[in-house]
Amino acid sequence: MGRLRSKDVAAGLAMVLLGMLTVQQAGRIFQPEGLVDALGPRTFPMTLGVTMVGLGLLLLVRGLRAAHHEAADLGDVTAVVLFAGGFVIYIVLLAKVGFVAANVLAVSYMLYVMGGRRHLESLLVSVSATALLYVLFAKVLHIALPGGLGL
Repeated sequence: MGRLRSKDVAAGLAMVLLGMLTVQQAGRIFQPEGLVDALGPRTFPMTLGVTMVGLGLLLLVRGLRAAHHEAADLGDVTAVVLFAGGFVIYIVLLAKVGFVAANVLAVSYMLYVMGGRRHLESLLVSVSATALLYVLFAKVLHIALPGGLGL
C-alpha cells in the first residue's frame, strides 16, 4: 500500500473547512421572499461550498487510507496556508474589484502556488477560465456576479 499523503490530508482538511465557511456565508445571502426562480442569489456559492466540502472529504479520505505515515513536510503546510490565504484575499477582492478581476488574479495566484512558473500560460488559463465562467453564469444562467472594473 502507499504512504500517508500528508499533502492530501492537509489540502483535504483545508478544503473541507473553506467549503463549510462558504456554505455558512452563502446562507447569509439575502433571498427575497416568494422567489420562484430556482437559481437565486444563494445557488452558486452554496453549490460551490458543498462541492468544496465533498471534494475535500474525498481528498482527506484518500490521504488517510494509505498504510504508512510520513512526517508532514513544511512545504505541505506552507502550500495549504498559501491556498487558504488566497481564498480569503479572493473573497475580499470580489467585493472591491468584482468577479472578473478577482478571478483572474486568484486563478493566476493559485497556479503560481501549485508550481506554475510559466506566467504567460498561467495568465492565458486565468483569463480563459474567467471568461468561460462569466459567460456561463452571467449570460447563460443569468446569475448576477459581483461587478467592478467596467463589468
